[in-house]
Amino acid sequence: MENLIFFKEGESLKEHIKDLHFSSQKRIQLLFPFSIKDLEGLIEKRNIKGLIYFLSDYLNIEIINWLKYYSNHDPDLKIVLFSNPDNALTAWQIGVFHFEPYPVLSSQIIFSYKKFSSYINHGEGKYSVRTPEGIFNLNVRDIIYIQAAGNYTLIQFRNGKNMVLTRQLGTYSDLMEMNLAFERIHRSLIINKTSVKKINANRIYFHKSEKSLEVSKSLEARLKKNLFSYG
Repeated sequence: MENLIFFKEGESLKEHIKDLHFSSQKRIQLLFPFSIKDLEGLIEKRNIKGLIYFLSDYLNIEIINWLKYYSNHDPDLKIVLFSNPDNALTAWQIGVFHFEPYPVLSSQIIFSYKKFSSYINHGEGKYSVRTPEGIFNLNVRDIIYIQAAGNYTLIQFRNGKNMVLTRQLGTYSDLMEMNLAFERIHRSLIINKTSVKKINANRIYFHKSEKSLEVSKSLEARLKKNLFSYG
């Protein structure tokens, strides 16, 4: 089930949204929290995942910090910010999934939902690798990066485990064709861009993983640029 959460502080958006049609093969649940406390309760207590449509006329420091925190809270929870056009740069700096300027149009809501669905679909599926022990079908969402290690290739998973394979990195370049979230950012590294939580001080940190990866300054800059253009 996909959850679509519509929020504007002190206002229920249910009447404005009820006639919208979201074309999807999945079941969709529409939620309309009235206060920021209600919204946090959905996220924290019920572990809701999905897309938040966050409407705010202005962005003060409290709202900015809230958006920044929850934009990096969970890779399966994304925020679409609707606000005044002059807040577009701030929205990018915060790291929200998508920004739309006022006034709110139904076409904007549908477009951002389709973008979210595409993002989720890119992270689903299996990827098969051959080893001396047989063929393993890996969950694509669990792979955070694939790295060359001499004559071997290392597949790193979100849970901290890894798989060492006797083939070269180029053998697994087909993963980039089947899933747009994966990109070869260096001759020795393929990374899952949807798994990246933040990049700081020449190190990449990943969602729901204690694993981090050290990179050069030039590679850090290149990855930040790629992440900005992704999605």
